[in-house]
Amino acid sequence: MENKELLQAIRGIIKEEISEVKKEVENLTDRIDGIKEKFDKRFDALDKQTELISIKVGEVNKNIEKLEGETKTLEAVTKENLYDIAKLKSIKS
Repeated sequence: MENKELLQAIRGIIKEEISEVKKEVENLTDRIDGIKEKFDKRFDALDKQTELISIKVGEVNKNIEKLEGETKTLEAVTKENLYDIAKLKSIKS
């Protein structure tokens, strides 16, 4: 084999190897893109769930504040009623 033929044979082998490597890289790139899409979808779903949870927590906090206010009102009314009951008992005696 002459040098030219040898070089051409080597080039052919290298081209085949490079072609295989390119295919593997493309395959890996496709797989990575697929994984990225899955993660993006999951993160989007998590963002939506987090947003809904935040809204629910806000609603719960408002309800707690409302209950605290109602409890204070109830305590004040109960205190007045106890005072009135004691007053009525003292008048009755």
